[in-house]
Amino acid sequence: MSISNFEYKKMSVTCMGPVHITDEVGTVYSYQYLYDAGSRRVYFLNERLWVKFLYKHNLLAEFEELIKTRLRAGTLCEWVQEKGFKIEDLGDAVTDYANVEVAPEILAANKMRLTEIVRTVHNVEGQPYIPGSSIKGALRTGLLFSLLLQEDKLRNAAWDEVSRIINDNRLRDKNSAFARLAQKLEIVLLHRLKIPKNEYSAELMAQASMNCSIMKGLSVSDSYSSGKTIPVIVQKREAVYIVKTGQVKTKNLTLFRECLPPGAHQHFSITLDKAVFGGIGITSAAELVKRQRDFTDFVLQREKIIFGQALKQEFTRAENANLFLGSGSGFLSKSLLLALAPDQKSFTDAAAVILHNNFYKHAHLRLDKFAAPRGLQTAKTHKGITLMGVCAVTEE
Repeated sequence: MSISNFEYKKMSVTCMGPVHITDEVGTVYSYQYLYDAGSRRVYFLNERLWVKFLYKHNLLAEFEELIKTRLRAGTLCEWVQEKGFKIEDLGDAVTDYANVEVAPEILAANKMRLTEIVRTVHNVEGQPYIPGSSIKGALRTGLLFSLLLQEDKLRNAAWDEVSRIINDNRLRDKNSAFARLAQKLEIVLLHRLKIPKNEYSAELMAQASMNCSIMKGLSVSDSYSSGKTIPVIVQKREAVYIVKTGQVKTKNLTLFRECLPPGAHQHFSITLDKAVFGGIGITSAAELVKRQRDFTDFVLQREKIIFGQALKQEFTRAENANLFLGSGSGFLSKSLLLALAPDQKSFTDAAAVILHNNFYKHAHLRLDKFAAPRGLQTAKTHKGITLMGVCAVTEE
């Protein structure tokens, strides 16, 4: 295969809002990090070296007694300082740190409830980054959206199936039915490669095989920063449409995420097999990225219908976004089926059913008759309030 069939491009992604991609470490608790209220930093601990430090200074038993109580966020740091140690005395027991972008008065009002922090992914050097798989997945969603816009017959037939699933009262597991439909659409739109089962046979692999997806022709590297990137801890803030009043109010929830900060600049690379993607009219990485803008605009415009007046500055800051990444970036950014809806009412009714099946305790069928989704996640940092997970990808 000729090397001329491939295009290699260096790209960059700028975080316009905090970006959180959950690490396999998951949630850490108040006995697993040091929160220094003075510097407003959280210092994360290497469990093995931390225990070694405690053992060396004959503090292990006392630490075990300490964590039997419900620790508030700053307790462990204060305890270490009371024993005569500074943060730097812990050496390699401290792996890395993050700046806390939560207002002190909020922490005080919640009795220092910065107790559980969901960590974001870090590379082997301890730096936060964006996995290539996350970028590729977001590009895939935008690509599916752009292809659906070109297939009126397929889009209408798929919406008829969405409507059937919604209105079938005998169908209990609607989530699985939606998932099967989404998979069928992906197979039709992306599984276009004709791959022989083996080199000795003319028989082809089944179209449903992932080997037949044109996404095989796209490689995306993990991101990296050219300098040190210090992550931030943000509190989950949800703008909620109140059905009774028609107003949007903001709720601060006791959920804290470690994120890449707004303004963080990351580099990554794309390798595109032009022979593979040429079949759908894409012959460059620039064209692939360009198609993401339509999907991003679609999601933001739908969200503006409900939240546009209350969150004017947030949407203004997201005007140049062309990609959604990570958790908290919005229900719509991961719900491609709603792109099939022919009008706003159909869209709202479908969103209510999908949300009900995912979060049945939240009364979506009863409350989402006029607006769905009725919640949108934002984050407050020293750079202002922004939408979660909005990014701008550009070619370097």
